[in-house]
Amino acid sequence: MNRNRISGCSALTAALGLLAASPCLAAWQNSYNFGTGVSLKGDLYTPSKLGTPPAILVVIHMCSGHSSTVHGWFDSYADTNGFYLIAPDAGKNCFDASASRDGDKAAVVAMVDAVVKLGGDKNRVFATG
Repeated sequence: MNRNRISGCSALTAALGLLAASPCLAAWQNSYNFGTGVSLKGDLYTPSKLGTPPAILVVIHMCSGHSSTVHGWFDSYADTNGFYLIAPDAGKNCFDASASRDGDKAAVVAMVDAVVKLGGDKNRVFATG
């Protein structure tokens, strides 16, 4: 395990200035900063206990929905099994479903890459919606 890696939960605790021994509850981080160049907004769910290494599940909302629409769909499974949830927000009626690999699809890949940098397992990335 990489000791330099800080989980989203630990980073949140540190950012709030809480004691390191404080329990960290699972939580959605709305409009999570996935990094520069990510054209979509999105939310990140980090369970209180991550698997080693944690899988990543991208949860896509339906047309006319938003990232918050998927909150609650898989939270309990993420808590039980220790995986991250990414909820991209189309920011419009629907996601771009064209055959190209740019636009919304490239933004989702960038979101996954950001979570891999947090310690997510690049070999266990799944999508549903």
